[in-house]
Amino acid sequence: MWRRSGCWVGREKIVKRVKRRGLTNVRVLRLESSYFLEWMCPAESVARVHIMFPDPWPKRRHHKNRLIQESFLVTLHKVLAVGGEVRFTTDHAEYFEWAQELWLKRSDLFEKRGAWDATGDPPTDFERHFQQEGRLFHRCAWGKK
Repeated sequence: MWRRSGCWVGREKIVKRVKRRGLTNVRVLRLESSYFLEWMCPAESVARVHIMFPDPWPKRRHHKNRLIQESFLVTLHKVLAVGGEVRFTTDHAEYFEWAQELWLKRSDLFEKRGAWDATGDPPTDFERHFQQEGRLFHRCAWGKK
């Protein structure tokens, strides 16, 4: 599930796709990402986390609401398996720089792996929409130390 501009997107859409494909091993939860990782994922159980177009909360007074926070990075480190990776994508340059600074601050937990070729990754609805608008995407991967 993801949230953008105050509305929840996805549950019904995901359920329709699951039914159309005849999948029986899918469960849909409506949870905040940080809650899910902290309370529902065992330590060292996740190989890769994709963070794709999180709400940038552009106003300075709202930066505390951003997903990428130092406490979230600690949680990511806990749930990632040895050699695990976080892939971060955003169309918001300032948020990208801000997040990079936080990851560098926690270089004791993560090492920068740089951008990756997202050609094989299925695009999100936001990504398709932003591509049509001609927006530039910022990508960076960070590996667990």
